[in-house]
Amino acid sequence: MLYSNLPPLPLAEVGDPFLKTYLRVIDSLPADGSLPPPTLSTLKSVVINQAKQIPYSNLGVYYPREIVAEYIASVDPDNPSTNTNPTIQLDLLSLQTKLLEKRHGGYCLENNLLLAAALSALGFTVLLRTSTVIFGSTSHESALNLQESHLFLIVGVPSSDEDGSDLGPFETPKSDVPECASWWLCDDGSGNYGPTEPIPFRRGATGRGHFGRSIVIDLVQWSNTERWVLYYNHAPKESPPPSKDSESLNVRFPDPRGNRFYIWMDEDIEFDRLEKMNQRVCIPSRCPPGDQNNLVSMVAEDGGGIMIIGKEENGWKVVARNPEGQEVENYTVSTLDEFVGELKKRFWMDLNI
Repeated sequence: MLYSNLPPLPLAEVGDPFLKTYLRVIDSLPADGSLPPPTLSTLKSVVINQAKQIPYSNLGVYYPREIVAEYIASVDPDNPSTNTNPTIQLDLLSLQTKLLEKRHGGYCLENNLLLAAALSALGFTVLLRTSTVIFGSTSHESALNLQESHLFLIVGVPSSDEDGSDLGPFETPKSDVPECASWWLCDDGSGNYGPTEPIPFRRGATGRGHFGRSIVIDLVQWSNTERWVLYYNHAPKESPPPSKDSESLNVRFPDPRGNRFYIWMDEDIEFDRLEKMNQRVCIPSRCPPGDQNNLVSMVAEDGGGIMIIGKEENGWKVVARNPEGQEVENYTVSTLDEFVGELKKRFWMDLNI
């Protein structure tokens, strides 16, 4: 069950046809066509397989009409009354069309809402959480001035089977939800810096990230309020620094636990909060990763990663890394035709740009 508001299509629409299409696209549908049970192994499989089959992409912000405007079902492209960008729509029908049928990829709101719909329909307890991306902030004070710009999930596994109890105690989210055997942070919408697997929702938990990076989450004091922080490191650490309840982010910058990516408070949100955030970030001057760069990235089949980043005036860099994070390809394409060719070759995107 999803314990935050879904986009306008009701949960009743999230049934077997949607699930089987989704699981088929991400290569997670069992051979007999049955739906997998809501276990930890299913959660891990769905999260990593979506990351391998549905890329992170912000191209809908920069090339809206060339990419998806003609088939968005919920909005008239000539009268985008509900959104400044008619291609970034958060209703489930639009997400299915763009991400599953057309395979264009999406940014955090799109990819993680699709993941939320699928996991909730499979029987997991799914909580929507918004965060503030502080990547690049040089001080605690400068980070405080930033607005929420990222969506991720906290997911409860109902069964004690494979509950990960050997990983230590789990935090219980501050929501009115059923008791679950374990809770996990899941994020398939963070481009090339976030996690590629579910991270245990507990202090000091670690996991694997894109491009061989390691991920740490921890609870800290931030402006006299407890907030969670997700960190990334460019190389896996043998053991993370111990967590201290009273430790403040003011003590040291940069943080010894790694590079801070985003911060959040564990609180429920309503869907209109997501709509407002979408309005903020779906225009080029405010879209992650910033500087009006196009970004498309995906986990490779071998566990490595592929990324294309850049813009028309400067060209686009193509970078591929192996599962250990070592660079195996790095070159630049300078023309729009070359860029479109790389998108088709690397991400199956057939775009009329």
